[in-house]
Amino acid sequence: MEAGTPSSKPTGLIIIAAVCAIAAIGLGIWAVTLKSDLDDANEKLDNASTGEVVEKAYAAAELQRYRVVRKRLARARTKDADLTAEVRAEVAKLRRARQATAAAKGQEAQTQAELKQAKAETRVAAACARGTIASINNFFAASNTKTGAKAAIDKLEEIEPDCQEVLK
Repeated sequence: MEAGTPSSKPTGLIIIAAVCAIAAIGLGIWAVTLKSDLDDANEKLDNASTGEVVEKAYAAAELQRYRVVRKRLARARTKDADLTAEVRAEVAKLRRARQATAAAKGQEAQTQAELKQAKAETRVAAACARGTIASINNFFAASNTKTGAKAAIDKLEEIEPDCQEVLK
């Protein structure tokens, strides 16, 4: 048979078609594998993005909690200073009440003065109790035990002389 005869052409075409079919199948498998890899990569990116969003939300929430606690501590420090002033003011009222009791004339005036003095002593005791609680708060708010103990003792020593007034 000659190379140009009709019987040889179909065999060459069949071989070319078979090679093209194998190439097409190979390209199809490669495309499916590539798509699967691309889907996996996109899923990882989505998960990473979601993780970043969750992490940012968590960081924002923690920052907000920090700010709330910081404001509370600032208010507590202001209250501590106000508390010391309150103890001193209540002690001054108690001293005036004691003077009024000592100067009272007559049974009714004496009774009224003693009642005012008892109320003043109660207010001093309450202010001293708040000061004691504030000193305990200073202990627990400190970064370590030694600093906390010093802060608590300093607060107690600050109000102690005035609080002694209710014990007289």
